[in-house]
Amino acid sequence: MRAVVSAQARRPTRAGHDLRGCRLTTLVALWFLAPTALSLAGKFEKAMDAMGRGAFDVAAPLLERLAGEGDPRAQLELGRALEHGTAKLVDWGSAADWYREAAKKDHPEAQAELASLILRAREDPSRRTLAVWKPSMEEATWFRACADRGNADCQALLGFMFAEGWLVDRDVAAAIPLLRRAAGQWHEHAGLRLARLYLDGAAGDRDPHAAIAVLEQFADKGWREANLELARLHLAGDGAGRDLVRAYTLAARASLVAGSRDVLDQILETADEKQLQAMTSEVLKLFDSGEYTSAVLGAQPLAYRGVPAAQFIMGQMQAQAYGTPKNLAASYHWLTLGQSFDPPKAKRMLLKVARELSPAGVDAVSEFVARTRPVPWQPADLKAERAFLSQDGTRAPRLLWRVEPVYPKRSISGRAVLHVTIDKEGWIIEPYVVKCSPPSKGFEDAALEAVRQWRYSPASQKGLYRDAPITIVVVFDSR
Repeated sequence: MRAVVSAQARRPTRAGHDLRGCRLTTLVALWFLAPTALSLAGKFEKAMDAMGRGAFDVAAPLLERLAGEGDPRAQLELGRALEHGTAKLVDWGSAADWYREAAKKDHPEAQAELASLILRAREDPSRRTLAVWKPSMEEATWFRACADRGNADCQALLGFMFAEGWLVDRDVAAAIPLLRRAAGQWHEHAGLRLARLYLDGAAGDRDPHAAIAVLEQFADKGWREANLELARLHLAGDGAGRDLVRAYTLAARASLVAGSRDVLDQILETADEKQLQAMTSEVLKLFDSGEYTSAVLGAQPLAYRGVPAAQFIMGQMQAQAYGTPKNLAASYHWLTLGQSFDPPKAKRMLLKVARELSPAGVDAVSEFVARTRPVPWQPADLKAERAFLSQDGTRAPRLLWRVEPVYPKRSISGRAVLHVTIDKEGWIIEPYVVKCSPPSKGFEDAALEAVRQWRYSPASQKGLYRDAPITIVVVFDSR
């Protein structure tokens, strides 16, 4: 009211009157809009408080309304919720859309989150169908500004863009400094890409020593992909002396990374008895240091190859659910086979496991152990497998563990031909008898019962395991 009175009293000129009228209109507009702005701010704080309490059902409507009205903070938080599954739904496409809306408003965190999401999508083949993984020209300018502010995700993404020629001319010389800066902030993907550029010689001479130096830093930090790359280099003797024991330990530490088990199998193909014992000692160190998942991955192939210490470790871990689900029958099985490694401790553990198993369960496992046989690795088999591998890049499945069939009738001999599939874990699935002679004498069921318990090293192609159909012949010799 005072503003109106003041305007009337002064009686300004026409121009002054127009100016004063504009000021009055602005003040009135701000007076009406101020509660709305405060309301929006309050809604955002309320939404974030609900997010902090885990009440996303309360936060979601508030964030969606604010994001729809153009609030970049809400757009950023919605993107994060959809990327990481806070919304009980993982939708990277929608997450990228919200990040982009906030990034258009020069929101630095949104630009960094978009760069991180693009890198994640790029590393995940199942996400390659999404448009999210390839940036646009407009986004490239955001990432340049973001990289200049020191963000490692943006530096890494720009490094990838120059290294691979996304939206820009391929320029490895420009990519390497960006990747180095990101790797200096412990950006894992940048470190791995930088090492691969050194190995490829993309920036000049091939430099495996520089690659190993980068990978060692990330391996020491526990990054599994770096361990796997180092394992491959030590297996090949590339940039360092060929060291199968070191390679085996590194591949075990790369547990859960695609291709790690295949590298372990390749290492064991050429390892001698002394190296097997040294590998087992390294697996024991993993177990003692509490790296149970890696210890399981390293111990299992050695256990199937008949190494008592590895069998004993498997028995311990399956009895106590260290790095693997608890399985008393399997624990009793492995402890029985590996008891020569530490007889007093094995005896105590077998008694403890037996108390948890039923008497019938102990008898069944003992009978199973009596029938199991590790299958030795023959040079002739290795030669045949390498010939198969050289033809189409596929590694054939190989029998590791055989369970002898129970003879239905010892007085006669028989032969059963079975068709089976070796799954990605090396177990037999979908077995059926193709031919049996003599028929209807019980050899069919005996052969099926035995082979269901055989264990294989699974087939692989380019480091990835796959199912493989094979034919098995089970011979019953009455002699």
